[in-house]
Amino acid sequence: MKARLALFVFLVIAGFASAQQFTPPALPEGTKATSSQFQADVLKVYSVAEQGAVYRAYLVKYKGTEVVVNDQGGRLNKQLGDKITVIVANIEVPLKGKTYKSITFQILPTPPMP
Repeated sequence: MKARLALFVFLVIAGFASAQQFTPPALPEGTKATSSQFQADVLKVYSVAEQGAVYRAYLVKYKGTEVVVNDQGGRLNKQLGDKITVIVANIEVPLKGKTYKSITFQILPTPPMP
């Protein structure tokens, strides 16, 4: 009986938890973002596998500068000399009287998960 009651309470709580909607926090007013994409040759591959998990990233050139592009989930398996498409995101965030700028690089397109 106690096991049934515990299971019922767990299912009710899980139902309420999954019914709640998540609203991401609003970005600060004045935030700006732009993006572009480019094709690049893979200059170097960084990878490690540990207990079934994979990390992979590629060294490419962007406007004459070497940058590292993360392969989220290590799903691509590009080699030296292969071409990849990279998305560049420029983000500008005003915060407490200062403007913070960042640039990120991500592989595009991301293949679907198996």
